[in-house]
Amino acid sequence: MPAAARIRHEEQGFSIAEVLIAMVILVVGLLGSATMLSQASDTSTTTQAREQAVALERELVEVARGMPYGELTTPLMVSAVQGMPGLGDADPNAGGWQIKRRGIMYTVAMGVCSVDDPQDKLGADDPATFCIDGTGTATAARCRALLGISGDIRGTAAAATAADRGDCGVDVNLDGQVDGLTGATGVACPVGSTTCDQIPDDYKRIVTLVRWTKGQGARFALQSSTVPYPGFSAAPVVVGVTPADAKIIDPNTSSQLYSATTNRSASSVGWSLNGSPQGGATAVGATGTAWTFPFALGKVIVTPGATPGAGEVFDGTYEISAQAFDRYGQYGRTGVTTLTLNRRQPYKLINFRAVHVGSTVALDWAQSPEPDITGYSIYRQVGAGSLDLVTTIAGAQTTSWTDAAPPSSAGVVYVARAVEGDATGHPHGDDTTSASLDLSQNAPQPPSGLTAAYTDATQTSVVLKWTAAPGSVAGYRIYRDGSSLSAQYDTVTGGATTTYTDTKLGGATHQYTIASIDANGAESPTVTPVTP
Repeated sequence: MPAAARIRHEEQGFSIAEVLIAMVILVVGLLGSATMLSQASDTSTTTQAREQAVALERELVEVARGMPYGELTTPLMVSAVQGMPGLGDADPNAGGWQIKRRGIMYTVAMGVCSVDDPQDKLGADDPATFCIDGTGTATAARCRALLGISGDIRGTAAAATAADRGDCGVDVNLDGQVDGLTGATGVACPVGSTTCDQIPDDYKRIVTLVRWTKGQGARFALQSSTVPYPGFSAAPVVVGVTPADAKIIDPNTSSQLYSATTNRSASSVGWSLNGSPQGGATAVGATGTAWTFPFALGKVIVTPGATPGAGEVFDGTYEISAQAFDRYGQYGRTGVTTLTLNRRQPYKLINFRAVHVGSTVALDWAQSPEPDITGYSIYRQVGAGSLDLVTTIAGAQTTSWTDAAPPSSAGVVYVARAVEGDATGHPHGDDTTSASLDLSQNAPQPPSGLTAAYTDATQTSVVLKWTAAPGSVAGYRIYRDGSSLSAQYDTVTGGATTTYTDTKLGGATHQYTIASIDANGAESPTVTPVTP
């Protein structure tokens, strides 16, 4: 047979069976590749969904941790977090709190409760905000069982009544708030007791649950974090007191209303006047951040020579402060303002007197109780003559002055006026007038030979002895621990009397001096002081 014929006879193709087998192998390979790609896609979706959930969870927790400690309650925390950009409810018509990220809808629940650490004793826990007893003990396996894999924020049917559902972040009623976290029973803890914890809020637990439906597995991210109690920095702070630095000049104004604003809700606010507590403020509204309190100024009697009205607050500058407290009595920074009163001229001085002493006239008076007094003016009038200014005394604490060169005349009168720092509308204070003095007559001569001795060994009394003064003397004035008018201790009548016994020593050693007095009240200079 020719070679060409043989070659044509050996040419053969695939049989139908072989083609079918090849096609089956190809399809199986393609199906395997498709399955592998599908599994890879599902795995990628699951991973991406979980990564995004964890990132969202961290964002939620960071916002909550940035809140003031005192405001970390579940309702306030959820409201504050939802108010942040991108964290609000993306679908209010759907149940629960929805947040959409990268095409995936997540359902979120957050809750917080306070923890009373038994290491520093237990206190009177508030069931509304403190963790229910046993909270924080649920295991990871227990939460997987309660949450299931459906992606429902309510978890399984068993989660609705489980005592530890709060640990797992379950939101049964779909309000965005974790259920079952709070409800502590607490213990009786009277105020001031040392056997229990007066400040039981030791730290807070924040529970955050994020659930989704895409991907595989359990499809939830659960986190429990703690926030330590920051001490006084957690207490509310008064950020403003109004009106600020007010001034009142109208004598008909008898009260000033103040408003205090706190940076966070306070349980109470107290106010003080020049650092002295005056009482509590009244809350305005339900937020606990707005408070008011009145400062009663009393009635002013403007009639010259009048005495202060009942409850009157004298003219001057006062510091008004307000302090906010939390429910444990912790307080923050105080808010301060000032109030300046200038409703009338200064009142007349108290216990003002002028005494003819030797060749001088000694004057003294009680320090003015009015805070705005800066000094005093002393005037002198002889008979029907003019009232002349003789000296101006600086300093409200100076309460005496001696006229070293008075006129030798009868009918000499001294007038004193308090001077205030702000004399706007008040050119001078009310007049305080002394008794009329007869300076044309010489003052009496002093006694001599003054001695002082204890009457017995118990040193409970001192006897003074002296030699009677020459001339006409009506009696003697005893001075103890000084020789100014304010040191006058007692008066002995009768010029012939030469002894005096002091039985009110008060367990102290005193210094004594003495002066003669005449019928007109004029005094001699005092003698050299003595001690027993």
